[in-house]
Amino acid sequence: MENRTNAEINVLEKIEEITELFKDYNPKVFSQTDEGYDWLEEEDSKCIVLENPYSDVPIEIGVGDMDEFTLFFAGGHAHFDGDLLDYGRLLTCVRNILQGVECAGRLTDSDGRWYSAGFFEKDVLRKSPEDVFETVFRIPVFAKQLQSKGYKVEYIFWNPSDNQTVMGK
Repeated sequence: MENRTNAEINVLEKIEEITELFKDYNPKVFSQTDEGYDWLEEEDSKCIVLENPYSDVPIEIGVGDMDEFTLFFAGGHAHFDGDLLDYGRLLTCVRNILQGVECAGRLTDSDGRWYSAGFFEKDVLRKSPEDVFETVFRIPVFAKQLQSKGYKVEYIFWNPSDNQTVMGK
């Protein structure tokens, strides 16, 4: 018997629903033939762009490449499978970003070399960067490089007035 709580879905059939759910953010749908969207891998893939009223940093939702959703915001990205469970997770993540409950976090060294990025709940701001990016800091060579060069963690929110930067040495 099929588990209906996590049934596979046709991700392309969710485009209209996503644009309706987030209609307050002036969603626009682009394909790989549109300028700047040639990164979409499959011909029928689309990218939904939600306009940010606070800055020029939108939310982009890739739909269709490898039958999944990909969420992009402020240098962070996450993949969501083409099933009901992950579709729900995608929608929750987008809502949380829009409500300022989640942010994109980015770890670079003092020279700007990228080490890691992800989406984090707002309470991450109470934690040390070493705890937030523990998978990076657990790798001795990376930890040594970041500690000797110094590092920067940027937490980017939908409303940039909430953004925070943490410097470390």
